[in-house]
Parts: sequence; structure tokens; C-alpha cells
Amino acid sequence: MKVKQVNRILPGALAAGLVLCWTAPALAAGPPAVTAKSALVMDAETGRTLYAKAPDRLHPPASTVKVMTGLLALEKVSPRKEVSVSAAASREPASRLGLHLGDRIAVQDLLYGLLLKSANDASVALAETAAGDVDRFVKLMNEKARALGARKTVFKNPSGLPARGQVTTASDLARIFRAALRNEAFVKIAETKHRLVTAVSEDSERRRIMVRNHNRLLWEYEGAGPGKTGYTVASRHTYVGEVEENGRKVIVVVLGSRRPWQDVRTLVDYGFVLAAAAHSKDRVASVPSVAGGERG
Repeated sequence: MKVKQVNRILPGALAAGLVLCWTAPALAAGPPAVTAKSALVMDAETGRTLYAKAPDRLHPPASTVKVMTGLLALEKVSPRKEVSVSAAASREPASRLGLHLGDRIAVQDLLYGLLLKSANDASVALAETAAGDVDRFVKLMNEKARALGARKTVFKNPSGLPARGQVTTASDLARIFRAALRNEAFVKIAETKHRLVTAVSEDSERRRIMVRNHNRLLWEYEGAGPGKTGYTVASRHTYVGEVEENGRKVIVVVLGSRRPWQDVRTLVDYGFVLAAAAHSKDRVASVPSVAGGERG
């Protein structure tokens, strides 16, 4: 019986060792060069950081703020609720759904506009619906960030438009996004490529609006899942998203990137190498030694 036990142990240890040998050249080459000022790759299941570049550096988040806006809206309001668009929401600058004062639109359609098209008018409409006004909603955003351990993040608005003191970090943004991934409705919306939404004017005129997801990874990278883009002149390109390969998922964050899609693809590829190596090391560490198997 002891011999059979050893035979069962060896194949697992051998397979883990082979994976480590396969990943060793990629790891020996060192971390990839990226244009992002801050970057992070996280194991989506465990929350373990696999790679980080200036992960705690404060940076303007741009529209990645909308991850928190969407998550809170889903927690506070039924997606089926119909909203009447306020003057404040209708005046928000681009990117927009093009909502007018008095338009009626479902919360669910606002969420598609928010997470796919990055619509700023949708962000204000959702904030007002969920909390009564934008200021109260922003307070909830900051309270939620603290609760999730995102202690360096400060929200000033629900859209990500430039605002003095509005900052996040790669580490914080990964934590917030990982929490959002636990919300099935958020995931379903954020990984949708395109969607028709409907707004009804005060004159009962129905407008159908096509929204297309800004997350290019959904078209260009196999296994790409939900993600959120952002851009302002001050922040440059920002991104947070999830990608799956062979049943393993990683979360990737870039802040202050000049070439975001190149950076993200590079980090995803490297992240899966790191994830495989970490998984294999864990397997080797958990396998009893042959000598130990012979004792007793």
C-alpha cells in the first residue's frame, strides 16, 4: 500500500516540476516593459498579487471610477426601475448616451450605457437614483472603497471626469474590481460587446441607442471578460479587467498608459506565466515527500 501511495505522489510532483521548467525561461527574462506608470496583475480567485509596478502610486482613475458607480447602483436600485433624467444628468459632457431632460430610461439600460459606452450622463442619472443626489452617492462610493480595503482611493464624482483630489492606485482598483466580479449582474453587463438601449422622451418618442463596449480586449484577446476603460488628458489611458485562460483568471490594471492595449496584452501573457508558476510551486509544497510516505 505504501508503494502505491508513492506512485500516486510522483506524477503530480513531476507535472508540477515540468510546468516550473516550462515557465522558467519566461520568468528569467524578467518583467515586461510597459508604458503604464502603474500596473498590477492579480490572481482573481485568491487575490494574490502576481506582478506590480508602482502599485500604490496615486493616479487619476478616469472612467475606471464607473466600476464603483455600477457596482453601487446594482446594490441600491432594481435594474427594472425607470428613471426620469434630470437637468444635471442631461448636461454632462461626453462621453454620453445623449439623454435629454425628462427622458425616461430603465436603470438596466443606464448600466449598459455606463459600463459599455462610459456614458457620463448615465453615471449622474444612476447616482441620483441610487442616493438622491450626487454628493450622497459619492459619500457611499468612498465608504464602499474603505470597506473593500481600497484605503488610498478618493472619489469626487461618479463619472471619473477630472476633479481635484480624485485618485486611486493599481492595488485599490484591483480590489474594487475583484469585488465587482462577485456581482453576476455587473459581470453580465460589463462583458457584453454591444447593446440596444431605449430612452423615451417627454413627448413619448422612443429612441433606440446602440452602445458598443470600449473594451477592445473582448474582440482581440481570447478569454477576455469584463473590463472598464478610461481616458483623460491628465490620467492618460487607464484600464481594469479580467481575462481567463485554462480555467485560471487574472485581473489586470494599468494606470497612466500611453499604449494601453499593448500594455494589457503584455501583462496578461506574463500574468498567466506567473500564475502557472505560483500554482505549480503550491502543488509541489503540498505534496508529501517520498521519505515521509514510507514512514509510519
